Amino acid sequence: MYFDKNMNVVPTQSGIIQVGEANMLGQLAQSGIVARSDGFFYTYVTNRSEGAVFFDNLSIKHWAPMVRVVYDYYPYGLTWENPKLPTDPNAVHNHAYQGKEFQFAEFTTGHGLALYDFHARMYDPCTARWLVPDPAAQFANPYLAMGNNPVIQVDPDGQWVQFVVGAFFGAIAGSEYANARGFTGWEKFGFIAGAALVGAASAGAGFAIAGSGITAANTISIVAGSSINSLGMAALTKGNMVPSISFGFGSINPQSGKFKRFGSEGNSLLDNIGFVLGMIANFNDVMAGVRPGSVKLSTETDPDYQKLSIDENGDEAFAAHKDNVGHSQITDTDDNLLIDWGPIDRDVNLFGSTEGTNQFRQGSLIPKDKLRGEPVIIKGVNVDKIKRFGVSLEGKQYGPMYNNCSMAASRSLSMSGAVNIGLHPYVLDIEMYARSIGFRPTIQSYFLTGNQ
Repeated sequence: MYFDKNMNVVPTQSGIIQVGEANMLGQLAQSGIVARSDGFFYTYVTNRSEGAVFFDNLSIKHWAPMVRVVYDYYPYGLTWENPKLPTDPNAVHNHAYQGKEFQFAEFTTGHGLALYDFHARMYDPCTARWLVPDPAAQFANPYLAMGNNPVIQVDPDGQWVQFVVGAFFGAIAGSEYANARGFTGWEKFGFIAGAALVGAASAGAGFAIAGSGITAANTISIVAGSSINSLGMAALTKGNMVPSISFGFGSINPQSGKFKRFGSEGNSLLDNIGFVLGMIANFNDVMAGVRPGSVKLSTETDPDYQKLSIDENGDEAFAAHKDNVGHSQITDTDDNLLIDWGPIDRDVNLFGSTEGTNQFRQGSLIPKDKLRGEPVIIKGVNVDKIKRFGVSLEGKQYGPMYNNCSMAASRSLSMSGAVNIGLHPYVLDIEMYARSIGFRPTIQSYFLTGNQ
């Protein structure tokens, strides 16, 4: 039996080997048990039959993992070979500097662009510059990487989406106010720019809190973000816009004490939409519990798989078949599988159903060469709920249209503090990636509810 570091049994790496026929000399052996994280291995022999059974020469062999790939880097991402660490010359690990995919052999000739894919932009480690301008406009030079100081700074995705979203909503609010006041020309432009800066600051502060994954992170994020935004706009308008602090499900005017919520008299459609989004943020906090943790979502893009078919001669043979669905897999931060839902019989009708299993890949992680980008780290969720949901899947029916892998992963995340709509593995991957980089309409709901 294999236990993780918290003494939880890892079912995919545990099991039994039973003695065969009576009065026979035989060998019992089990190989291929892989320890993916720190843990404990326990083995024993027992006889629960009425006959006598003798066990001899019990032994356990342990092989330390072979170091296949080692990369050392210059500060801006160029690699250099360390002669003191010999490795497998044929092994390749594409996700390298800052964990990003290094694209170096895309062409049939075996050559490539030698660029890092940071999702939003491509990065050239030779010149230490991006290939396109910075969408967040963080530096005077829009092609500057890591603030020109990669020793103490990293760039998680090539952009700061949370600031862009906040600046966008701030600019809209500023434009509406400027038009109402009759501002024109540079006066109007300056006011819109100021409102955009206020919005960016509030969104950035809010995401810093929500992204931390602390208890009640979403609600605290809304309170902090709305406070910064409304106080900033009140100062910018010299008191003409009254401050309003949002809690998600409602907001309060600290001067008058007036409380607004969904359906309050005088609410606009945007007000009500904002309060609904805020309530989803509150719901996420309740579902995440008092000790939220983190999980990883991996998405497989597997265009071909081998399927047993009848060939032109009438014989059974394996042939490559197209798979446009892919696969969603959720693990904890130690790479222990939590959700790996799929059909036992992969050849299932689109509108049919078949017996499912939560060990679709037989306890193995999705290979890196079949990943759709890097696994997404999902913070602020109830890991225990996801574990229990995975256990509850066993024995249920798998249906491509009503209970597929992404739907199972989506439900486990929604009930654990990350509400989403996961109709397809790629859709779920995009949603969780957007959430991880700051695009969370639920915590930015206060932009819609407005000042009172």
